[in-house]
Amino acid sequence: RMIMILVIITIIAMIILYFQKRPKEEREGTGEEVIVQENGSKEVSSEKLEETKQIGKIEISNINVREENGMAEVTASARNTGEEETEEMAVKIILKDKEGNTIGEIGAYIGKMKKEETRGIQASANIEIDNIYDIEIQTKN
Repeated sequence: RMIMILVIITIIAMIILYFQKRPKEEREGTGEEVIVQENGSKEVSSEKLEETKQIGKIEISNINVREENGMAEVTASARNTGEEETEEMAVKIILKDKEGNTIGEIGAYIGKMKKEETRGIQASANIEIDNIYDIEIQTKN
C-alpha cells in the first residue's frame, strides 16, 4: 500500500516538473507556438501560417508573422501563377486566432507581376501577435 502511494506521488511530481520546465514560448499565447527571441521580439508559427494562400491568380506563401517593440510585421511571398501580367492591387491581411475570430487587419500592396514572377509582401501594424494562428488575404474594395 505504501509503495502504491509513493508511485502515485512520484508520477504527480514528474507531471508538475514537466509543466514547470517547459519553455516560456511553448506556454505563451493560443497560437501553435510563439517563439520569444533573446532581444524580446516574437515570432508566431502554426500549421495554418505554413499553408499556401490564394488570391485570384496570386499564390501567397512563406508567411511570417513577427512582433518587435509592439509592432506586428507580416511578410510573405506573392507569385503570379496566371498566364497574364497582374495589375497592382491593394489587399487586406486579416489576422485570425485559432477559433477563426478576427484579431486585426493590416493593409498591404502587391505591385504588377509578370507571369511566374515573385514579389515580397510586407505590412505592419500596432497589434500583439500572441493569439495569431492564421491569416486571410482579401482584395480591398
